[in-house]
Amino acid sequence: MNIPFCDPSPEISIDGYDFNFTGPTRHHSLSTYTSLIECLGGNVVDALGERQGFLVIGEGETSPNHCISKRAVAHAVRLRDEENLPIHIIHERNLFALLDSFDPDPDVDDTEDVVQTQNPVRFRRSELTDRQTAELIGLARGMLSDGFLADAEVEYLQKWLVASEGVVGNPLVMMLARRVEEIMADGIVDEDERADLLQTLTQFTGSDFEVGEALKASTLPLCVPTPEINFSGRRFCFTGTFGFGKRKVCEAAVIERGGVAGSLTLSTDFLVIGEYATDSWAQSSYGRKIEKAVATRTDSGCPAIVSEAHWRAAL
Repeated sequence: MNIPFCDPSPEISIDGYDFNFTGPTRHHSLSTYTSLIECLGGNVVDALGERQGFLVIGEGETSPNHCISKRAVAHAVRLRDEENLPIHIIHERNLFALLDSFDPDPDVDDTEDVVQTQNPVRFRRSELTDRQTAELIGLARGMLSDGFLADAEVEYLQKWLVASEGVVGNPLVMMLARRVEEIMADGIVDEDERADLLQTLTQFTGSDFEVGEALKASTLPLCVPTPEINFSGRRFCFTGTFGFGKRKVCEAAVIERGGVAGSLTLSTDFLVIGEYATDSWAQSSYGRKIEKAVATRTDSGCPAIVSEAHWRAAL
């Protein structure tokens, strides 16, 4: 298939642009690309429309031309050539090179807004880390569903970890990547290594669980007994990854009920922790916010720290 890439390669902008991917990606998973693009003000869409945008041609190992959607390419060409819309067809490596030049700032607190300057760009690390952790949990739970880790599953996990490890320095991903790298060092997964990895993933995902059950994070410093939640005039802060939806969706639910949503401050009444938290929360990027809330709660009694499940029950 002859793909009509833009020649010369266009300057790639993120903020306000749509991105559509076709073909397996090589440098990052699609979920990671989505996180990075959304944090910079762009959108990843199923198909390009009348907005300015880019069709990104994946360059994964299994992406010969027959894996590229002819329909997606033809659609982009029609928008570009017949309707004269600002649509560009680009190589994945060009987008990766741009995103790779934007280094996450480890000293930025996750309550900061994204500062979208040309050099450097500060990501909200917590949003990337939360999404990455949730994706890893979903991957691990799928692998554990039959109680056995096949060699192909371990190999796929290793590829995912390698592609994800350097994006935000997620300690959970880095730890698991080192463990899998040691297992795969000789190219063979023996039964002891298989059992060890099975146990590690089981611990990471919250041990035994029912299908569809939220993860149980026993070490989270939730208030006991759980406080009654009133919304009118109360200030809420959200941290972690939520089954209810994106953080903005959760905040909107509070505002609709007369509450206020925002960053963690001394006037915050409730800190709500997303259900996709693990016992390793202290090592996550949102762990600092939880620790700050605990310290404030010890001094003044506020904020109350509650789970997403308790918050959703009060809606």
